[in-house]
Amino acid sequence: MMVTKKGIINRVPVNQFDNPRPSGLNAIELQEGDELLAARISDDEHYLLLASHEGTASRFHENEVRARNRDTRTATGNGRRCRTID
Repeated sequence: MMVTKKGIINRVPVNQFDNPRPSGLNAIELQEGDELLAARISDDEHYLLLASHEGTASRFHENEVRARNRDTRTATGNGRRCRTID
């Protein structure tokens, strides 16, 4: 599970990192000005809480984020926009 500063969530199966190339692998596609905030191995038993500095927040189960390929972009906050995460 990866989360960016602009609220992009990407859930990638761990087996997609089994065969790295000598040049490496792209784990997530970042937009201009975005940065990776956190990357964690998920066990599908927890909730995510995305909160902004302005006080908006969204809480949802990690199973609500659909698993995707490494270099694709998931919908922002699973359709729940929190603006920039601080």
